[in-house]
Amino acid sequence: MTKLKVFLLIGSFGMFIFSGPNVLADNLDGHTSLTNQNMYLQEEQPLSSDALFERMTDEVKSELSISKKATNNITGSTYNFLDSLEKQQYDSLSNIDGLTNENKLILAKAIVYRYREAQYFSELANTKLEQISQKEAELNIPMAVIYNTDMRVAAYYVDNVKVADKIYDDYLYLLALHNGGTAVAYRNAIFIMNVKTGGPWDLKQYLGLNNYYMLLNNNRTGEYIGNHHFGYMGEHCGFALSYLQFGAGLYQIVSGTSDWSFVSSYFDDPRDSAAISDGYSNANIDVGYGIFY
Repeated sequence: MTKLKVFLLIGSFGMFIFSGPNVLADNLDGHTSLTNQNMYLQEEQPLSSDALFERMTDEVKSELSISKKATNNITGSTYNFLDSLEKQQYDSLSNIDGLTNENKLILAKAIVYRYREAQYFSELANTKLEQISQKEAELNIPMAVIYNTDMRVAAYYVDNVKVADKIYDDYLYLLALHNGGTAVAYRNAIFIMNVKTGGPWDLKQYLGLNNYYMLLNNNRTGEYIGNHHFGYMGEHCGFALSYLQFGAGLYQIVSGTSDWSFVSSYFDDPRDSAAISDGYSNANIDVGYGIFY
């Protein structure tokens, strides 16, 4: 059910439908009505699991029917209806037992759809903050800190958690229909895409590493908040804390930024692991404190 959001300085926008690899940019460009200064924002939510997989199933079946090459070996034009990101995810599912090629196509499209939803809602938070910043400049006032959290920080948590909760719903949905490996691979793929450097959930790119903001009554750096957000979203996706800390450490090793002296915290900087743990523990707290609802 759509929630009515009360928020100053934000305009209204309509339903969006992803239809291709560049659809995010197309839809963001089409939402110029966000700049309208209205008192209320009624915001669309991410697709439910039922709606997501029903839509992806219909799209795949339609494409396979058109191609008339629906065999157990997806090749040629049948494979080409996937965009580049979907092809990458399709290939990554090749080692999962018990999946038909049609199921792999559906899952690949669903993974990328959720990822693009995460991109959309992250950009929506940016749009809100840009409008607030513009009004700040006009009125010569600082950005508000409401209920001990900087609004600049709260906006990301509020919009990003919508998709995180749906990712966990998808995981449970797939767990009931397929083997556990399918559900795990699906959830891992989306989470990794979202949190990687430059991904929609990489808050460090928006907040910087050394800038300070208020978060839950504490003055924190952008680096701390980025790791806190990682743990917060990870918990909402249904991951165990140990997985998140280990996963962060592995990512640092791959990125070449890890220090082997931090072996006691899964090769990650202990300060990062502590921030991830804090975010995980705070996952039951509404960081937006109702101001965006």
